[in-house]
Order: sequence, then C-alpha cells, then structure tokens
Amino acid sequence: MENDRSRIESLLKAYTKREIISILKEHDIHLRATDIRSKAEICKALHRLPAEILSVIVVSLTSNRTIPERTHEINLELLQHFSKDELMAITASESIPVPVTLFKNKTKLAKYFTSLTPAVYNQLYQRLQPHVQNPVHVQLGHKIASCTTSEILSAMRDVGMDIGGFEAASKDWIAELITQQPPPVMSKLMLRLEPPRVPVLDRPFLNVPDEQSRRELVNDFIAATGNAAVRQVICCICARQLFSSEAESIYPASIPNAGLLKPLKSHPAHILTVGMLLYYDPLTKKVPGYACKTCFQHLSAPTPKRPPLSLANNMWLGEVPFQLRILSLCERILVSRFFAAAYIVKLFPKSRGARGLPNEMLTSAVRGNVSSYFLNTEDIIGMIDPGYLPPRPAILAATIGVTFIGPNNIPLKQLPAYLRVQRNRVRDALCWLIPRNPLYEGQKISESNLNALPEDDVPYEVSHNMKWVDDVGVLDKENGGYVPNQDQTDENGEEGPSNDIFRSNDCE
Repeated sequence: MENDRSRIESLLKAYTKREIISILKEHDIHLRATDIRSKAEICKALHRLPAEILSVIVVSLTSNRTIPERTHEINLELLQHFSKDELMAITASESIPVPVTLFKNKTKLAKYFTSLTPAVYNQLYQRLQPHVQNPVHVQLGHKIASCTTSEILSAMRDVGMDIGGFEAASKDWIAELITQQPPPVMSKLMLRLEPPRVPVLDRPFLNVPDEQSRRELVNDFIAATGNAAVRQVICCICARQLFSSEAESIYPASIPNAGLLKPLKSHPAHILTVGMLLYYDPLTKKVPGYACKTCFQHLSAPTPKRPPLSLANNMWLGEVPFQLRILSLCERILVSRFFAAAYIVKLFPKSRGARGLPNEMLTSAVRGNVSSYFLNTEDIIGMIDPGYLPPRPAILAATIGVTFIGPNNIPLKQLPAYLRVQRNRVRDALCWLIPRNPLYEGQKISESNLNALPEDDVPYEVSHNMKWVDDVGVLDKENGGYVPNQDQTDENGEEGPSNDIFRSNDCE
C-alpha cells in the first residue's frame, strides 16, 4: 500500500489534469471540485482512498502510458537568450499557464518549468532551442548593425555569395539571410566586415628630434605652463578671477553696449565708471583692464544681453564693513545666528626640522590650515539663548578644535594668540548687524554672555581644548606632491613667500 502511495505522485506527472480525471471516471471515482484544482490536490485526494482502489488506479495509470524522461534541461543560461515578452509568447503558444510575476525572475521561471510533465517539458525545450543564437550569430549581428547596406553587399560579393536582386532589400532581410549560411561563410563575412585598422607608417618609431625641433618644443611647453600662461586677472564686469587666456584686455570706455551695465537698482555705495557698475579694486583704486570672454560675448552679440554674472545684474555685494572685516574666526562664530559647521585648526612649524621656536617667532614661523565639517546642531541647541547674542562662550568648544603638530618643546600656550577674542569687537559687530541685517531683526545683546568673553585674549574654551601631536610624519602625508615647498629658508637666511592663513588680526 505504501509503495502505491509513493508511486502515485510520479505516475501523475505523465498525464494532464483532464486525462487523470477521465481515468478516474472509468473506475467510477468522482472527486470533489476542490480536489481537482491541481495535480497536488488530486494526489492528496487519491491518498485518502482505500488501498484496494488505489492499487487499481496505479495499475491503470501504468498500463495507459509509459512515463517519459526529460531529455534536456531548461536552465538559466538557456533562458537568458530570451526577453520577457519572447518567453511569454512562447509559453502562451504552447498553452503552458505561467504566472506573470515569474517572468521577472528567470531563475524562478526555470525552477517553475521543472514542475511541468516530462512531455510538456521536452516539448518546451524543443521550442526554445532553435531560437538560441550561437556566439558567431551574435557577433555577426553586431557587425552588420554597424555597417551600411552597400558595405554588407560588398562583403557578400567578396566571399562568393550571389547578391543578385539584393540591392533594394532591407538590412534586416539581408541579415536574416546571412545567419542561414554555413558557419565557414559567416566566418569569412566577419573578417570582411572588420573595421579598417590604423595604417602602419613607413618610418622609424620615436625619432630623436633635431636641435631646432627640440627648442621649439621646449619653448611651446614654457609658453603653455609659464607665469604668463597661468597668470590670473579679474574681470571688470563680473569680478570673477580667471586665467588671462580666458579674458580680453579692454578699456572701460570701449566696452560695447555700456547701457546694459547700468545697475538695475542704485545704491549709495555704488561707484559708477562711465555710467557702468564695474569692479573697483580697493587696493589699486582702479578698474581692472580685463573682461572675461563670456561677459564680452553677451555684450557684443548681434542681440546684446546683460551678462548674467555682471555686477549690474543684482550681483553687487559691496565692500565688507570694517566692523566685520577685522573679526577673527572665534569672533565670527560669536556674532553668527546659525552654526552649520565645526572648524578644526591645524598648526605646524614652517621649517620641518624645527626643534624650538622663540616666542617672538611664533607669528612668522608657524603655518596652518582650517578644515570645516558638518555640525550636528541638536548638540549645541542648549548653548544658545533664543533672541540674544552673542551665545555663551561654550559654543566655541563645540565648534573649534585646535591641533598642533610638532616637537613638544614649543610653548603651546603662546600659539592660540591667533585665535584671540576682543569683547569690544564682538559688541561693535553686533551693533552694526542688528539695525542693518534683516536676519538679526529683533535680536538683543546679552550683556552677561558678552562679559564672559575676554577683553583681548584667547577664550578659555579654546585654549584648554587644544591638542598636541608629536608625529611629524603626518605633515609629509598632507604636504606630499609635486609642488616644492616655497616656505623654506633661502641662502641668505630669509624666508620665502608664505601662504599663512593666520594673521595678527584675523583667522580665516
């Protein structure tokens, strides 16, 4: 009995559901509608029958049909040759019901096909196999797609194919005809349709140039990389700094369509040049004699337009007021309304071999940089008093960190002088901002927080938050590159140009 129950499932795979129901009716066995929804339900219903009846059914199923075996395998590699729509069309033509969701995952689809009867499985394989293209067909198809019809016909003629009447045929029709040719013919066509190779030049490889050519090459290299090539100028129209090759020399009086550079809104601080709002250099007290090609093209076009980046197009900001221009990094944080970044100040001696620095040289013999990072504003919300400025000095410990890299015999307590705070500067800056800047409207000065600041010293929150690193190898990693260090001492004992970011009155 147990043997019959184990055989029944394998026997049912050789029959369709309709054939199984017909065999059961011959033995006067009628199953409920809920038991014939699938072969699995039919198998469960047959297991509930008495052993005598089940043995009769097994004999009937065995004598009616020999169970075929699967002769091939429908695997993922075979299904990869077909698109989703092609597989849906093939299964529909073979009347194989497949859930639509399975076509999105070919791995699950291949597993589903294994549940089909061997006869249906083998029939589906025979339907899929002829449509699989071998690699030669695929490569030839790519080459045909990249060639013109005349090139394809010429290649066919070269390999001995008869092309009579093909001149007016479409490329798709010709491609289908080619794929039906024997493999040797297709291989010859692939060689004929290869793109032309780079011609071999009949001369020695990498000739040594003569002296005249060498000098010309050196002169061209110097001209492309020398000081004149990398010199930067300022556009008098948009105030952008750019390479001189991107600008044209021009006098303000010769700028075309000067009326387009008249400011849209006048301001008492505007300095107009020949009626135009141009960049005015505060150091030389002159207008630069250059205009970038972008601005010049807008003004000299057949239909002239106002340059989008021109100062006259509401891009003028004006000069930074003195009360704000002299603020150090700490002072700028204390007058800010919002705190979006934290600053890490890194200091190190200019001379790599420095073992000690006298106090009088701490200003000129130290260089550094500032890195900014996103700040989690929720962590500092308790340090801010809404409606009052400046915030409590504790905000400096949360937004500024100082690290010195160098020997430990350098007096660290002298170095934070670059980060000092003057209480009067903070007050003057707030007195200027509150009545003039809309973002500061309604803000009040907190005398208690202001009195907690030093009159002219480094705040306690900064000086006691300073760290020292003795690993000078970090400097080699950060400053490694192809550009030589210009801050080394020259033969006369004088230092070269410096790019210090810290000065006595500011910290940028």
